[in-house]
Amino acid sequence: MSHPINKEMGDLDKAAIGKLWSPVDAVFMEAMEELIVVDIDGWKDSSGVAREIEFFKERGRPVSLWSEVETQFQSI
Repeated sequence: MSHPINKEMGDLDKAAIGKLWSPVDAVFMEAMEELIVVDIDGWKDSSGVAREIEFFKERGRPVSLWSEVETQFQSI
């Protein structure tokens, strides 16, 4: 959701950008039932992804990797 904006703010500190978006992301995550992480290069190093995974796990909501569930979406 915020990644295109983050690219435009590329000269700023990534942690500072994350703090700006954290409250916005929380509103969306609160409304979501499940998190599907797109497991591309670098996803394990992302503090934002780690925060999102923790958010969902703390609430007992499912967290999946795209590579594990993508076949469920091929007929859509």
